[in-house]
Amino acid sequence: LSLTMSYRVASPALQSAPLRRICRLPLSINPSLLFVLIIIFGHLGPSVPAAPTHGTLTGFTLTSRGFLAHFIHPTSSNLVFTPAVAPDTTSLTSPEALTIVQLAGGIDMGTPIFPPDAPSRWLSTPTPPALITATPSKSSASSSSPPPPPSSTPERDALILSSAPRVLAAVRTLPGLSSASPSSVSAALRVHASPSGDLSRSGFSGVLDYLRSGASPLASGGPGPRYAFDADGCGGLGAFQAVCFHLRYGTPVAATAGCW
Repeated sequence: LSLTMSYRVASPALQSAPLRRICRLPLSINPSLLFVLIIIFGHLGPSVPAAPTHGTLTGFTLTSRGFLAHFIHPTSSNLVFTPAVAPDTTSLTSPEALTIVQLAGGIDMGTPIFPPDAPSRWLSTPTPPALITATPSKSSASSSSPPPPPSSTPERDALILSSAPRVLAAVRTLPGLSSASPSSVSAALRVHASPSGDLSRSGFSGVLDYLRSGASPLASGGPGPRYAFDADGCGGLGAFQAVCFHLRYGTPVAATAGCW
C-alpha cells in the first residue's frame, strides 16, 4: 500500500519547487501493519460505556428465589434478567404477587401497596417516571451480615418484646415486607432500638433497611442475583415497584450489561 503525504507550507517565500518536492513524500506501508495500527489506535481511543438495554417483560415464575419477573434482551432470547418482585415461592399469596398478577391482567385495584398516587408517594412527582434502570446490587443475601446488637438490659428486652407486635403490623403494610416474621422484626428491634428500648423515626428506618438488606430471614428470594432500580435518576425503587410502574404506566425498564 503506497500513501502520499502532502504538507502545506504557510509562507509563499518557502513554496519553492525543491521544497515542494521534499514536502511531497511517498510513504509505503505494509497493509498488515496498517491494519494493526488501526486496531491499536482504535483501542487507545476513549471508551464509551454501553447504554442500558430496554428489556421486554415476558412473564413470571415461582422459584425458590421468590416470584420472578422475566425480562428478555431485545436481540437475544438467551439473555434475561429476573428480579424477584415478591417473596412467594410455592403459591401466590402475598399482596405484592397478587397486585402484580392483577396489573399484568389489566386489573388495577389501586391497592395500598401500589396506590393511585404511587409517583407522588415514591418519587415526589405527580408524573410516572420516563425510564427505570436496573443495575446489579452491590450487596447480596450471601454477603450481608447483620450489625451487632448493642448491649441490652432486661428492661430494654421487655420493652422490645412488647412493641414488636405493633412494629410487625406496621411493617407488613409496606411493599416487599408483607411476609416479615415476628422473629425477624424482634431481631431488627434489638439492633436498632435505643439503649432504653424505644424506637425513633431513624430507628424505624433502620429496622426497614435491616429487613430488606439480607440481614434477616426475609432477604429477597434467598440466593441469586439482586438488582437496584433507579427511576429518572431518583433511585430508591424496589423490584416490585419498578415492575408495577412498568405494568400500569408503560414505563420502560432498561438493564445495564451486568444484569444480563
